[in-house]
Amino acid sequence: MAKIKRKNAIILDDFGLQTLDNSNRITLLELTEDRHNNGSIMVISQIPVQGWYNIIKKNHS
Repeated sequence: MAKIKRKNAIILDDFGLQTLDNSNRITLLELTEDRHNNGSIMVISQIPVQGWYNIIKKNHS
C-alpha cells in the first residue's frame, strides 16, 4: 500500500467485476482518502456509476 500511495495517479481498471469484501472495501476507502489533495485516482468500469453502490455496499447477511 505504501508503494501505491507514492504514485501521482492511480488507475482502477475494470472496477466492479466483483462485489467488494470488507477488506477490499476498507482498502478502497483508505486509497480514496489518501488521494484527496495528494494525487489522482481514475476509475474505469463498464458498470454505470449508479450501480457502484451495489458493488461497494456492506452485506448485512
